[in-house]
Amino acid sequence: MTKSTTRKLTRAALLGSASLALTLSAAYAEQAVEFKIESGSLVTALNEYARQSDQEILFSSDIIAGKEAKAVNGVYEPQEALEMILADTGLVYAVDDGDTVLISDPTKVAAAPRTFRVAQVDQESDGTLETVRGGRIDDGDKDDVDTIVVTGTNIRGAAPVGSNIFVLDREAIDLTGLSTTQDVIKSLPQNYGGGPNEATTASGSTASGASFNPGLGAGANLRGLGTDATLTLVNGRRVVGSGFGAFVDLSTIPLSAVERIEVLPDGSSAIYGSDAVGGVVNVILRSDYDGADTRLRFGTVTDGNQKEYQVGQAFGKSWEGGNALLAYEYYNRGELAAEDREFATDDLRPLGGDDFRDIFSNPGNIITGGQFAIPPDQDGTSLSANDLLPGVVNLQDSREGFYILPQQERHSVYLTANQSLAEGVNLFVEGKYAYRDAERRSGAFTRTLTVPSTNPFFVDPVGGNDSVRIRYSFIDDLGASTTLIDVNSYGINAGLDAEVFGDWVIEAYGGYGNEVTKTDNNNRFNTVALAAALADPDPATAFNPFGDGSNTNPNTIESIRGFVMSEFENEQWVANVLANGTLVKIPGGDVKLAFGGEYRSERFRRDQLDFRTTAVPEADPTFMLSRDVFAAFGEVLIPVVGSDNAIPGIRRFEVSVAGRLDDYSDFGSTANPKVGVAWEPFNGLSLRGTYGTSFRPPQLFELNDTAGSVFLFSTVDPTSPTGRTNTIFLTGNNPDLNPEKATTWTAGFDFAPTFWNGFSLNFTFFDVNFKDRLATPDRITGVLPQEELFAPIITRNPDIATVQALFDTPGFLNFLGDDDPANVAAIVDARLNNVAITDIRGFDITAAYSVDTSVGQIGVSLNANHFIDFKEALTSSAPLIEVVDTLNNPANWRLRNSFTWASEFGLRSSAFVNFVDGYVDNISDPERKVASWTTVDLQLAYDFGSRNSNSWFDGVSLSVSAINVFDEDPPFVNNSVFVGFDPENANPQGRFVAFQVDKSW
Repeated sequence: MTKSTTRKLTRAALLGSASLALTLSAAYAEQAVEFKIESGSLVTALNEYARQSDQEILFSSDIIAGKEAKAVNGVYEPQEALEMILADTGLVYAVDDGDTVLISDPTKVAAAPRTFRVAQVDQESDGTLETVRGGRIDDGDKDDVDTIVVTGTNIRGAAPVGSNIFVLDREAIDLTGLSTTQDVIKSLPQNYGGGPNEATTASGSTASGASFNPGLGAGANLRGLGTDATLTLVNGRRVVGSGFGAFVDLSTIPLSAVERIEVLPDGSSAIYGSDAVGGVVNVILRSDYDGADTRLRFGTVTDGNQKEYQVGQAFGKSWEGGNALLAYEYYNRGELAAEDREFATDDLRPLGGDDFRDIFSNPGNIITGGQFAIPPDQDGTSLSANDLLPGVVNLQDSREGFYILPQQERHSVYLTANQSLAEGVNLFVEGKYAYRDAERRSGAFTRTLTVPSTNPFFVDPVGGNDSVRIRYSFIDDLGASTTLIDVNSYGINAGLDAEVFGDWVIEAYGGYGNEVTKTDNNNRFNTVALAAALADPDPATAFNPFGDGSNTNPNTIESIRGFVMSEFENEQWVANVLANGTLVKIPGGDVKLAFGGEYRSERFRRDQLDFRTTAVPEADPTFMLSRDVFAAFGEVLIPVVGSDNAIPGIRRFEVSVAGRLDDYSDFGSTANPKVGVAWEPFNGLSLRGTYGTSFRPPQLFELNDTAGSVFLFSTVDPTSPTGRTNTIFLTGNNPDLNPEKATTWTAGFDFAPTFWNGFSLNFTFFDVNFKDRLATPDRITGVLPQEELFAPIITRNPDIATVQALFDTPGFLNFLGDDDPANVAAIVDARLNNVAITDIRGFDITAAYSVDTSVGQIGVSLNANHFIDFKEALTSSAPLIEVVDTLNNPANWRLRNSFTWASEFGLRSSAFVNFVDGYVDNISDPERKVASWTTVDLQLAYDFGSRNSNSWFDGVSLSVSAINVFDEDPPFVNNSVFVGFDPENANPQGRFVAFQVDKSW
């Protein structure tokens, strides 16, 4: 998902059991505001609370009738104020993720249900990014390329017509100085850093789907359309999803086993089916290798304690009729702690920002009878009212103990084997296994404690109270909130390809993939045990919140420690058959045809054990959904003009037409075409273009309709004579979702003049209209007052039968107490719906030049991505809003330029200049300018080669690299959520230096 404005995926359950209300209330925390609410009618008090806190609040008149509210006067967090109002009423509240508050009576309301081998070039690679244009791969020996399969097409021996592919081969990857697959892909300007990645998750960002990344994985996000709209393949085949199934975790792919990476930033659902909206990333792993290769790498930041270790070992063997490769990689990277970066703090005043430190602190703040800070440097055992600091507020840096980047450790094994079974018949097997564990630390949990007078350390600042309330941080008692993560991922593919007649080849394969992510979220507090420890009169075992630091018996601390343990499983079965060959010969060349079919089965499961609000751990019901997908596809390549019938102005003209029909068991069918055109008017210039449609199906977890509610409420309506309308609201997920759909077209040219050997220039314009995207309204009570924006989800004057069916929904919440369906005048479907739109336009420019000189081969390259527009609308009737160059969205310019040099003596070097343009922080008030960011990466390497044939140095390569060599801090962002920087457009790591040894045996 790309933006929080259009991708609010799952609204929390709007329901009414007391335990669920307590669970949700723990997450309800806002900035403290001043309340002035008099005691008296609960109806009046709640209306005043809603006005003063600027919160939506829903309640039924029959459950609050005759109830009285206590007065609230002073500066409080909204949660605290609401709890004070509801004290002694017997009512509870719940908060959904849009901050709508629901008041309910737990005794009356039931809980709602819970490959393309790049044509071998004659000269050595200069290490720069290569591009592959539409049309034939080269004019060389056709027999040498007929077995080649390219990303973006099913036709062997051809590149996708009209498209531009970026290719990073093994040497280009090595020259980057980067150590992981995700970092290499993230370095491309066409990839946006938003969505699931380590820094985004660690910062707590919910933009671009970061909140759906329980395993701290990293996904590709081409064009900024979301990781769920970018298809990631390994060896041209689908890989099982990660987390909630919405992306492929690149961090499980060992970079030392990668032969090359091909990136096609163009819609390709006509070839591959779902998810290929922003484009395709195809990671090709090494296969045909004879010998052994060892890699040792050590890296470290120059400011801080983060270190990186990597060991890779590959063994390959070829024999007559076959080959096999076994590769293993170990990777360990330590955490980057907030204390190592000056911008990773809540107090941003030294950087020109604001002070975001938390009023929930240790020592805490007593808020009974006014504001009193608990003094520092004392243990709370002999504290008196006279020791308190009236009018003083203790502040806490919530980043204490925080990891900006988590600790990661990974083991990866990859195996591939090929064997000829008979003339023209080959068997292949591919298998991979990856185990990864990680540790993430975020801010400590906080709470407003209610401490009764039975507590042996009790201090009442004004006297006469049976209890006092303390804003408190558990940082010194429980420590920072810690999540331990284990990810096990494995997959296997096996198949046959056979030459049947002429140049026709049939390939069939089957595959299975499975990924299980386990998360242990601990250092939380258990509300039941905490209440008991606060009320405990024994000073040896009671919880003591009146001191500085942790001043409670360690056994008591352990007794209040809560946790949430979750397990997510993604499973995929796939079977695919593909036939391709020459259909007919025409004057322009051979008309090629590819066609086939695919079956895929997907399953998602989630289990959870919760020990936060109950006396004993409780398991949630298992959530599991599955789907079957059947697909038929075809593609034809027509060489209208080729070398045999070329005419002046038309040296080559080719057209490709592809189509695919996918039938899903849960929502139906979708058909997607793609047309590509390539025209070469003369040698050295090619014009190209594509047009097609793509789609993204709803994820299985998005189809879960158990996490939602249906309720009746009277809401503001400017069209009503009374100003209000009885309205039924539907919230949560939606089992009736349809796929998101996109129309994509590109146009560009490739210029490689014959008079300037070694130079190439490529330009691609892209336009994507992404519609029917999944979204929910930010505020449900703002829907009817903005009917012109939300018309697609509003039903006026619904028929009686429809209303009655909603009344009969299990768990229906009637906040009006009116059982007559005739009195319902509107229905608002605020569930996840296919209503949002994203329109983007922009262009890519790549240029490269390499030349042989007396001092060696020199190469320079440019890769630039520019967004002209990145517009979004919440519904089809809402206006499109420009979001490019704003916080949490792509910058309009991203560049990566390189300079490489390689001598004939084995010495080589590379330099990369990375640039992200400045943009606007439109979340701060007032808006602030975020500066542009330029970093430089350097590498120096020496290849010993085979000149010393009897030496251990034979086949040894040594390298040293420096990422962000000038140690440029990310541009400052005045936002505590992002700890002073934007993780989607910058990297907090700073200068990182690595040393690497490679040995070929």
